[in-house]
Amino acid sequence: MCILNNFMEDALFHQQLKDEYQYRMWEQFIQEQEEKEKAEELAAIQYFKDLEQYETLMMEREYKEIQEWEYIKNN
Repeated sequence: MCILNNFMEDALFHQQLKDEYQYRMWEQFIQEQEEKEKAEELAAIQYFKDLEQYETLMMEREYKEIQEWEYIKNN
């Protein structure tokens, strides 16, 4: 009976180790996914800031070209 008890204790111990390992791996996976999503969100925010800046610069350029054209046309 002692051997059976030792076997059951060992089996339980190994199952607990396995469960803890799986839990740590799951936590690590979730953390990596959250970091990835956060990086993607930051990249998207930066992209739209850059896009807004580009559009502003293009509008300023177009406005200057219109002003130059009107100046040339009127002189």
